Amino acid sequence: MKQRCPADERAGFIELRIAAHEISHPQRIRQIELDPARFTIISVSDPGSGMDQATLERIFEPFFMTRADGNGLGLATVREIVEQHGGAIAVKSAPGAGTHFVVWLPAGGLGAPITLQPAPDLALRGTGESVLVLEADHRRLLRYEESLAALGYEPIGFTKRAEAETACRAGRAGSTEP
Repeated sequence: MKQRCPADERAGFIELRIAAHEISHPQRIRQIELDPARFTIISVSDPGSGMDQATLERIFEPFFMTRADGNGLGLATVREIVEQHGGAIAVKSAPGAGTHFVVWLPAGGLGAPITLQPAPDLALRGTGESVLVLEADHRRLLRYEESLAALGYEPIGFTKRAEAETACRAGRAGSTEP
């Protein structure tokens, strides 16, 4: 049994558990019905402030944010990936009681072959093309520029719309394209 500590002493603490579980009858998790199979279950808990019911009902919506510096794609993307792999995700939370996520992913049988789909060689790869990036937050702008550069593009970043527009006009004036 674990002893609960005051939330301020556990700031940043996350508990992660992984287990295997086999279900013999269909089981509904949120709106997803899982067929009988063997699953890997990943549980993630944090003792933080938790969420009220209104927030909890919206956390998987694309672009819904609970933090000012978020982009609202994290949990929506997680849910989409889990469901594309034949799994489901459940969440429990209440104000002051933290949050507990449970991710169900199908587990192949022992020795079951895994089929990998090779990605196309040119998928999302650039060959030095310029990409204008407009982002007011300087830290996020740097992350976006680094990601694009790693993919082979030449990012040109701006934090102000007027500067981006001026650069575009200047680029078109020097261009030989119509």
